Amino acid sequence: MCNSGTRRGAPVACGLLAGLALVLAGTAAERVTAQPPPPPGAPAAPKGAPALPRPVAAPDPAAAQPQPVAGGQKAMDLENNIPKGPNDRLVVPSLSPQDPTPRINGADLSAGAGKGLAKDPPGVPPVWVLHLKFKDPRFIKVKVPGKGERLCMYVWYQVYNFTGEPRLFIPSFELKSDSSDTVYPDQILPAVEQAIIRQEDPSGLDNIRNSVTISQEQIPLSKPDRLRPVTGVAIWDEIPQASRYTLYVTGLSNGWSIVTLDQAGKENVVRRKTLQVDFRRVGNTDRIEMASTPRWIYRGGLLKGFERQPPETPAGEPAAPGGAPRPGAAPAAPPAAAPKPGGEAKNP
Repeated sequence: MCNSGTRRGAPVACGLLAGLALVLAGTAAERVTAQPPPPPGAPAAPKGAPALPRPVAAPDPAAAQPQPVAGGQKAMDLENNIPKGPNDRLVVPSLSPQDPTPRINGADLSAGAGKGLAKDPPGVPPVWVLHLKFKDPRFIKVKVPGKGERLCMYVWYQVYNFTGEPRLFIPSFELKSDSSDTVYPDQILPAVEQAIIRQEDPSGLDNIRNSVTISQEQIPLSKPDRLRPVTGVAIWDEIPQASRYTLYVTGLSNGWSIVTLDQAGKENVVRRKTLQVDFRRVGNTDRIEMASTPRWIYRGGLLKGFERQPPETPAGEPAAPGGAPRPGAAPAAPPAAAPKPGGEAKNP
């Protein structure tokens, strides 16, 4: 502050400071009242006219709307939210060449960053796929009533539902070894199941279920900030010793299609979206590990009787006029179709 007690030259300094403040204030005022240059051909404003306030641009309605996220990025974000231990394998939904649409769980998985706007073909129901987390197959010795001590193989897994609504999960776990052409479905063995629970979940927090009990309730919807996984176990007995195994998991998706083999339409192949995981044995030990990246395929079986009782429109074919399923309805599972008496199913 300038006062009478300042030294000589203080009035000059105070004057300079005051002048500088006025210059800065004037510059700021010019910036506030500055107008953008008039467009070409516009009449010039008369001299002495007051400056009009600077127009404010109206908000863009499209900018306020959430922008669609590319399918690949969305799947990656969900994957990062799922906790993974050192022995956990995670399989996220992805495309198969037989998929009728690039959209899975409402997102276009075929597009790169900034895209993801493809639509489902007309008449094709949306395809949904559950996330699967699992551990490599393990062995356990258990005394099975009526069989004695058995060496059983099992796979611990969890399913996550990011499809937008609760889903019914009716799983099918089939195991095939390279030493046999036999395909082994998983079994319901209560004694083995209890032994696995004592080993994998002694506290009972995971509430491990088998392939029957896990299908009695819908898989609840998970969100990135609220994960609600359901835990299950698949069990096999009398699995032959082999160096490689292949696991087929169905029920994780509603994607399936029908392929007619003959002109009469009496032999049809029903192919369902299936997860294939290849495993290998480590040396001469009982350790089994994943051998390659899991992949989604359409795996089928030869079924007869569809000419009498056709199933609902599958996700792989357009709905027939007048017979379209109700919106949002999932196609009936192929096993619901009644085969002819004595009909035999094969896996081509």
